[in-house]
Amino acid sequence: MKNSFFLSFLLIFSTLPAQEGKWAEKYNNVFPFAKNNHTWCYVQKGKYFGAVTQQGKEILPPIYTNLVINELGAVIVLEKEGKWGTFSPQGKEGAPFMYQEILFDKDRYGLCKRNDKWGYMDTEGEETIPPQYEGATMIHNERASVKMGGKWAIINRQGEFITPFSYDKVENFEQFHAKVKYKGGYGVVDTAGKWLISPMYEEMEQNQQLFSVQKNGKWGFINLKGEEIIPFEYEYANIGSLWTKAGLIAVSQQGKWGYFNPSGMLVVPFEYAEVLTFYDKLAPVRKENKWGFVDNTGTLAIPFKYDSLYGTCWGADWTGAKRDGKWTLISPDGVELMPPTYEQVECILDEDPARVRLNGKWGYINSLGEVVIPCIYDEARKFLNDKGLFEVKKDGKTLFLTKRGREVK
Repeated sequence: MKNSFFLSFLLIFSTLPAQEGKWAEKYNNVFPFAKNNHTWCYVQKGKYFGAVTQQGKEILPPIYTNLVINELGAVIVLEKEGKWGTFSPQGKEGAPFMYQEILFDKDRYGLCKRNDKWGYMDTEGEETIPPQYEGATMIHNERASVKMGGKWAIINRQGEFITPFSYDKVENFEQFHAKVKYKGGYGVVDTAGKWLISPMYEEMEQNQQLFSVQKNGKWGFINLKGEEIIPFEYEYANIGSLWTKAGLIAVSQQGKWGYFNPSGMLVVPFEYAEVLTFYDKLAPVRKENKWGFVDNTGTLAIPFKYDSLYGTCWGADWTGAKRDGKWTLISPDGVELMPPTYEQVECILDEDPARVRLNGKWGYINSLGEVVIPCIYDEARKFLNDKGLFEVKKDGKTLFLTKRGREVK
């Protein structure tokens, strides 16, 4: 399934193991019970997916190329022969297989695409707003946005218009307000379409009640009232770090990085060539060619001993780190999972195994550092979570393996 607009559609499972019986032997994979629905589990046979009860009774036969549940566990979205439809968790048919895309998150109302137009449906599979728009966002806090003629408008859950089609872009109303682009500038509106922050900024990044904004080429911070928290005098400000428990903001000045707190006080001085986001209580920082870790007071907690970090995954359960020429995995609090062993390691996120390379060959390890798939393959792709498979290549041949290492034909 494609990503659409502001939603990345996720398959979410609990960590409870499926109580497999002999019935499980006919499937390539039996997955844990779905979050918020522990009465059935998700199965794979070949390259197809279905659902069964704890006793092995098939709710949905394994004939679907994709199977996704929403976060509430209230609807199952399936793909068959290139079209999407829905079923209830009890196996009752909902939306027919006639849609190009169906997207749900944690709300009872989702997006549907038919004949290249977007609309809305509920978890029963009924269209609540027929597909008619060029684009649409998810409903949050009774508000969504739709696109027509290249412009966006704000609507309510019933499809009634709150504003006309006047915006260049509108994001989600997840916090009872939304970032919008209007006549080339960025601002913020409330659920009535009233301006909270005038559209006067060149760029804007939002995190809860705080915004990093660019004005006249310089970055600063404002709050939801438009009040200046950090002055407009910095090369760049990364508000993404506010998602962390430390609550610090990475800011760049004259090629060096430091951190401010949300009150506008500099707590980590501008002395690092590169910094990453705070997760837990630590953040990786680079000085010259080595990485170390600082805490939220700016104190160096772990010395500069790492040659490299798999930075795009920092904040995952375990992230690849290179020390003394070999790679290991480290947690967000800086603990090494194992001694540096591998020629390359990536990361472990949501318990998905990590790709590792040893003696020029690829395999996978889990969050305990145990080998899941041995390093005997010429190539290995990231673990295909939506398929439950490892995709590898050996002697020029592409193979799909289960978590048990069995090849799926």
